[in-house]
Formats: sequence, structure tokens, C-alpha cells
Amino acid sequence: MTNQSNSFNPAIKYVSVPEADVHIKESGRDTTLTIENSHPVKIPQNELNDFRIAIRASDINEIRAWLNIRESKFPWAEIMLAIATTAFGLSIGGLISGINLRSWQSIMVVVFLLIAVGTGTAYCFIRKNSIINMTQLAQQILKKLPDPEKEKL
Repeated sequence: MTNQSNSFNPAIKYVSVPEADVHIKESGRDTTLTIENSHPVKIPQNELNDFRIAIRASDINEIRAWLNIRESKFPWAEIMLAIATTAFGLSIGGLISGINLRSWQSIMVVVFLLIAVGTGTAYCFIRKNSIINMTQLAQQILKKLPDPEKEKL
């Protein structure tokens, strides 16, 4: 066997690292070593004119509570819409099928049509109220959050 020297040659010869600030704090029996190392960071062009705004954690928790209350409601509007479209489809299907308008089946067509109109109207009112509630919620949140336009330096 021959004695060959297998040496490892990394692709990168050196890495430039800024020097670190080392601080040692002593308090009683404990000694704490703190090392801070800073690096230059390139900011993207679209973030150069951007700035940060501080917001309290209590404000964020309050907004989150408002949003959690809103998501747990039963979708009555969609139930009304499903009933309205089904009843309307049944009444239109009955008319298209050519049933005798003097039989009891014509009464069912009229009943389904009335159900469709009633639940369709209920859908419109429930949906209108939910849109108003969402608008009020959005206004509450906008009042609670800081406005970046007013906070510019």
C-alpha cells in the first residue's frame, strides 16, 4: 500500500465576517457572556421609503377577539338561498312539465313559488344585515389601528 496524502481543499478559502462586540457582565456568582455580531443588510428598493409603526398588543388582542366572534355564526343566509332556489326550481319544473293547472299539483307549484319568494326575501334581508355588520366591524378595526398617512415623519 502506498501512503497517499488525502487533503481536503474547500471551495471557499475564507469568509469575511465583521468583528463581534463581546461583553462580559458579572453579577454576583453568575457571569453572562454576550456576543453581538452585526452584518450589513441590503434593503429592497420597494421598501426604502417604508417605515414601521408600533401598535399595542392589547389592541391586537382586542381586534382578534372581534374577528373570532364574527367567524362562529351559523350561515342562515346560505340556508335561505338554498331553500329559495330549490323551491323556485320545483315550481318552474312543475310548470315546464305541463301539469294540469286544475289539479292539486298546481297548488304545490304555487306553494313552492311562495316559499321561494319568502325565503329569497329573507335571504336578501339577512345578507344585508351581515354586510352592514361587516362594514361596522371594518370601521371599528380602522379606528383602532394607527393610520400610516398620519404617522409619517
